[in-house]
Amino acid sequence: MRRSGARLACANCHGPGGRGEPPAIPYLAGQYAHYTASQLRMWQQGSRKTNLGAMGDIVKKLDDGDIDAPAAYFQQVIATPPKSVKAKE
Repeated sequence: MRRSGARLACANCHGPGGRGEPPAIPYLAGQYAHYTASQLRMWQQGSRKTNLGAMGDIVKKLDDGDIDAPAAYFQQVIATPPKSVKAKE
């Protein structure tokens, strides 16, 4: 999988800018790259079991660059709340 393709694959489920859809789909924006990369590697190794359907299929196709590049990208993205979270007036 190409580096930009991995980032796009993340956005397919985690939304534009990696903002997620809490509580079912966690946010990626602003997460430390090391944390995101370590979680993806845990899915590859089978030690992380949550949502194996989508993540299990995707993560098996990733190499180290496919993990590190989007992890670094999402670390620098400024988190914005998802549409489902309403701002207080």
